[in-house]
Amino acid sequence: MQIIAVVVLLVIILFVAGIRVAHPQLGLQSSLGSAKTTLVIYKSTNTVDKNSKVVVKVNDGQTGTGIVRATSDESVDVNLNIKFEIIPTGDIKGKLIFVIPFIGVILGVIGL
Repeated sequence: MQIIAVVVLLVIILFVAGIRVAHPQLGLQSSLGSAKTTLVIYKSTNTVDKNSKVVVKVNDGQTGTGIVRATSDESVDVNLNIKFEIIPTGDIKGKLIFVIPFIGVILGVIGL
C-alpha cells in the first residue's frame, strides 16, 4: 500500500511540475522504432526555440513529435519527419525530454 501511495505522490508532483506523457501518432523516429511505437515524456510549455525537439498537436488533432525549424510570435515551423507543418503556438504541448520505446505498441493495440 505504501508503494502505491509513493507512486501516486510522485505522479502528482511531476504533474504539478509540468511533466506530461503522450503517445504520438506521427513524427520523429529513432533506431528503436517510429513515433507510433513510443511514449514521450515532455515538459509542458508553449515557448520553444529553433532546433528544439517538441510535442505538438497537429492540424488533424493528432499528437506528433518534431524539431522546430523556425519560430514567430504566432506559429512555429516543425519538421515532423514526413512533412513540415506550421503549428500555432497554442498547439505546442511542450519540449521533449525522453522517449520510451515500444510501449506505444501496446497502447496502439488497446486504442489509446
